[in-house]
Amino acid sequence: MARVASIARIGGHIALDFANTAGWHASDEQSEHLSSYVEWLAWVRKSGLLPPAWMAELEAEGARHPARATRALTQVIELRELVYRVFAAIARDRAPSAADLSRLHRACIAALGAAEPHWERGQLSLHWPHPQADLLGPVHPLMLAAGELLNSASLARLRQCGNNPCGWLFLDQSKNGSRRWCSSTECGNATRVRRFRARQAGDA
Repeated sequence: MARVASIARIGGHIALDFANTAGWHASDEQSEHLSSYVEWLAWVRKSGLLPPAWMAELEAEGARHPARATRALTQVIELRELVYRVFAAIARDRAPSAADLSRLHRACIAALGAAEPHWERGQLSLHWPHPQADLLGPVHPLMLAAGELLNSASLARLRQCGNNPCGWLFLDQSKNGSRRWCSSTECGNATRVRRFRARQAGDA
């Protein structure tokens, strides 16, 4: 399995990149990239979500309390799946379930409640204090980012990879809005090869 820090960030938004931390996400046999709390922190570090000092504290705390770290990872994955379900439904022009929307709303409220406001460069910004024992702390900015995307004009560009069951989500930033795959060189080529072989089989 590839290390999670090396997984492509194709979402165009941090909440979608978080949702994409499982391979073949639309299948019943998805490949889990968040295989340990250490791997989760590696993904967080690569995303630049938290200051290095907090990352070091979380690593130390997770190493001291592996059972707590495992429980925290389980909650992280549950929230990742929540974000995925909400945005995958929207990408398919469906309404997310009321239960999922309610849970995401509560997660956003919890993230706001854990934050401290600061006035910087003429605008409001949020920072999260980093108590060493809060192994779930890194999910707060992710939940808030997901909530902000739900209310963003960018949501109109939300797409799901056309190479089923890849399932990865992304914002289509192409000029004509024609992007169909998470990666043209991987899922795009795989789809084209599959269609070519199907045509050959049909002509045989």
